[in-house]
Amino acid sequence: MPVIKTIPLALASGVTVGIDVTSSYYGIDIADYVALGLDFSYTLGAGATGKVYLKVYGCNDSAYSTNEKFHILTYEYDVSETNGHISLRCMEFRNMAIKVINNTNSAIVFTSSIIGVRLT
Repeated sequence: MPVIKTIPLALASGVTVGIDVTSSYYGIDIADYVALGLDFSYTLGAGATGKVYLKVYGCNDSAYSTNEKFHILTYEYDVSETNGHISLRCMEFRNMAIKVINNTNSAIVFTSSIIGVRLT
């Protein structure tokens, strides 16, 4: 079976999260993938302090604001590290969702995408 890697698929783009605010959920259908690469980056004001948290959830439908979600991981970013890539293997859920928690003294703007790997 050949392996197919998708082009980057947008999960969230240019989302603003205020000071001490948690974003909405953003999700994508991942049913066909055996592995995922999750890219995350954000910008914030100069001299900002605090932490930014990326939370990843598995879920079984696309009603991201109301469905039952299962916490997979939380990744903590210092304000000095404004991007990252996370590899996730063998997701057992039909959908994946993220939310971002901004615990800094500056609003942030984040973008996230995935690259999926599937078999044919």
